[in-house]
Amino acid sequence: MSYIIKSIYVVFIFLSCSESSDPITPSPEEPNVEVIDTVEATLTNYSITDSGDDIDIASNEVIYSSDYDGDKIRKFDSGNQVETIIDGHTNLGSVAYDESNDIIYATNYDSGFIIRVDGTRIDTIAVNLQGPSGLAFDSDGNLFVTENQSFTISKMTPNSDSTEYQKSIYVSKGLLDWPTAIKFDSENNLYATNMFKSEIIKITPGIQMELLATLPGRVNYINYNLGYLDLDNKYLYVAHHVDGYIYRVHKVSGEFEIIGGEKMNFVNPTGVAYSTETGRIYVTFQNGVSTNISYLKITE
Repeated sequence: MSYIIKSIYVVFIFLSCSESSDPITPSPEEPNVEVIDTVEATLTNYSITDSGDDIDIASNEVIYSSDYDGDKIRKFDSGNQVETIIDGHTNLGSVAYDESNDIIYATNYDSGFIIRVDGTRIDTIAVNLQGPSGLAFDSDGNLFVTENQSFTISKMTPNSDSTEYQKSIYVSKGLLDWPTAIKFDSENNLYATNMFKSEIIKITPGIQMELLATLPGRVNYINYNLGYLDLDNKYLYVAHHVDGYIYRVHKVSGEFEIIGGEKMNFVNPTGVAYSTETGRIYVTFQNGVSTNISYLKITE
């Protein structure tokens, strides 16, 4: 999904439907911006690698990172050991790990497909998608993908041996406007980011949409505003790619605040992943030509 990212930090933050192929012209309006609170945090460096984009987390603090420019998926374990899972697959964006089956999924935005990594076997499971960006599983383990060029979120259903998946439209258009990242909560409410307009959309299991929050920042159709997101029982955690902040957004009220304040103004943060074991949130952001692994600890 990070079409311009060259290299990234990975940060740990500790916390106590119809389809269309026609081009869509974005609307020019800008959101209202309000003064917001901040949540204080400290930053500690952890490790260095070369690059990354989106991230997902498994048990025991194992992190999976996609590498858009470096064409890899990497695995970081809690002992700071790095393993390259696959190499040579270009333009990998969103990554999602199915821990129950030990399978990794990743999108290729430019070529319009999803890959499925099962051990040493790699299958292209869906093709001709219109800008596949975010990946997420619902509480039943079903895989969903955003197709942001058609303002659509689709459900992917596997065949008998899971080598091919059939697409069906879950929700399309409405409040969706270049949707990118998606996550389900335990009640199968779906949260999606509108990448250019800094909006977070909440979609109920009954396909009722609401605008949950509009984060600060001008509408930007050249460099996307929002990166990926993740959630815990109470909050969403969202990377604001342009402004350089990580936001904490209440899942019900939509109230939001910056994690870390001005001193935690990162360079192009993109990936976010929350650990249910430690309460840490892992975030990717740029640092020259390298990727630092660091963690933030909330001090409030």
